[in-house]
Amino acid sequence: MNKQTILTLGALFTFIIGAIMIYLGALKGDKIILPPLLSGIAFWVIAWVFNGIRK
Repeated sequence: MNKQTILTLGALFTFIIGAIMIYLGALKGDKIILPPLLSGIAFWVIAWVFNGIRK
């Protein structure tokens, strides 16, 4: 596996984990739970940074 593939997979998995965390924290709970919501958004930012590094 080359560097490009590793960064692409890392960004994809990080984005998916962030989406799951946001879903469980904000949409699935009875009321909005901030720590999972903020952590999920942070995972999206990290995935965005991976995509920026990849180019």
